[in-house]
Amino acid sequence: MDEVQVYYYNLLAVLYPTCPYDTGNMLSHIKLEETPEYFKITIQAPKQTKKGMYDYAISVNEGLAAKAQGRSRSVKEERNYHWIQRAVQQAAQLTAEKVTFEGGLPDASI
Repeated sequence: MDEVQVYYYNLLAVLYPTCPYDTGNMLSHIKLEETPEYFKITIQAPKQTKKGMYDYAISVNEGLAAKAQGRSRSVKEERNYHWIQRAVQQAAQLTAEKVTFEGGLPDASI
């Protein structure tokens, strides 16, 4: 097993127990795709609402309910905020890797 493979398996090992759990929908939609060229972890939580389908995983990770309602995050939302970034960071520490986030600002406490 090479270092990249070890990192992704470590990341899965961190994601599963730290995943916010309500109905189990998000936990059951954490998937690893492994090919000879790449590894890809997908985290989804498809949810049907009156307005249509949306991905609850993004909403939980980014605290979008509080943002949409113009309020500060609740204790539960704060605990779940950027849980994916924290898992990535924790998995990187297991193999002494350096992680750089692109496409968004990680929480300053990471």
